[in-house]
Amino acid sequence: MKTTGILLVGHSSTIDAKIATEVARMAFPRAVVKSIGTLDDAIASAPVADVDLLVLMRASADDVERALNVVDATELPRWAIVAVGTHPAPLGVQTILPAEWAGPVTSHAFHSAIAQHALRRELARVKGDLAVVGTRIAHDLRTQVASILATAELSKEVLHEIEPIKSELYQPILDSVDSLGKLIERVSFITRATARGAAKSACRMKEAVNGALARLAGEITLKNASLAQPAEWPEITASKQSLEKIWFNLISNALTHAGELPQIELGWKKDKNEYRFWVRDRGQGVSADSRSQLFLPFHLLHRSGGPRGLGLPIVHRLSELHGGRCGYESPKDGGSEFFFTVPV
Repeated sequence: MKTTGILLVGHSSTIDAKIATEVARMAFPRAVVKSIGTLDDAIASAPVADVDLLVLMRASADDVERALNVVDATELPRWAIVAVGTHPAPLGVQTILPAEWAGPVTSHAFHSAIAQHALRRELARVKGDLAVVGTRIAHDLRTQVASILATAELSKEVLHEIEPIKSELYQPILDSVDSLGKLIERVSFITRATARGAAKSACRMKEAVNGALARLAGEITLKNASLAQPAEWPEITASKQSLEKIWFNLISNALTHAGELPQIELGWKKDKNEYRFWVRDRGQGVSADSRSQLFLPFHLLHRSGGPRGLGLPIVHRLSELHGGRCGYESPKDGGSEFFFTVPV
């Protein structure tokens, strides 16, 4: 069984410290209790037990925020936190009013703080795992895929000089490796975005749209698609890289499902609280039975019967990370409209 350490910080009187010790021992009979003068002293001190609980008496809001950001040697949140005071505390910190100190609320707050601490550590650990998948592992996979691709292309060229017809047997390998590389890139991006959040800054939507169109230029030409867009786009606060991914996936989806000679329209409007952006096409639209599965959350893609494509679930996740939403509508004149929003 793990031991609990109680670090009492800022208790100005022996009475406060004695009461805190009694309450701590009531909540955790095997607790190791230690009185510490200041938060800086607590940060500099070694861990007291397997799980440490920091009790801040009369701490400022800045000190509470600073304590929340302290990590241990494994880069995970160092301690559970209980703040005794009247100021609002950030998420992850249990608060107790001074009048409630040493009452039954305190024991409940101690246990709740320990439970929240465990959740914060697990969340940080999962985000770290995602970051590793999105960077280190994806980088290693891309390196191996590039090596296979280069070898296959060279083998095809050599065989073409000997038996030109048989050299075409390498094409399925080249196509498969190319698809695998694109899949690795998409999974890498979404895992990194989930782990780190959307790095928002002022950006021009026109640049994000043009970036997506440049990547899809070959497919647009191949399908002889017509594409219309506004003369002006807004400047918003968001991750330009994420926006480009959203546009790429929505336009790619339209190119795939809009039929022969796709007619695609991009547009936007500003409402009171959000910008709304859309991609419309003249295809057959989506049946009512299938619409609920279009933007299936990314974390549910492991379910059997879920969509095979990653494009729309990625749009859903990136819209979420921006505090927006996404969806599908069926225009009155037919076709499909896929949209996403970004808060003003």
